[in-house]
Amino acid sequence: MLELEVVGNPTPTVEWYHDGKLVAHSRTLRTYFDGRVALLKIYRAQMDHAGSYTCKVSNKLGTVESSAVLTVEEEIAPHVPNMPIFIRKLEDVTIEKVNV
Repeated sequence: MLELEVVGNPTPTVEWYHDGKLVAHSRTLRTYFDGRVALLKIYRAQMDHAGSYTCKVSNKLGTVESSAVLTVEEEIAPHVPNMPIFIRKLEDVTIEKVNV
């Protein structure tokens, strides 16, 4: 999720851009603005979500922009429901040899 706070009078409008293209609502992208907080939520991130995101905030007195780069990392292993997982992994130990 990308989030920023804005203030302006009159209340500004907000537009989000991904690599220079206006972000449209989809199954995986949603934008929200409550007059102060602007959000871009990404659901189930995919590699094509990576890139530069710009939030453009405007009212009749001007426009400001803020940008950030989003990096999406490959999942190491797909999650399979009910697949065993480690709660605690093995750790290295040292023991002393006992002479009998």
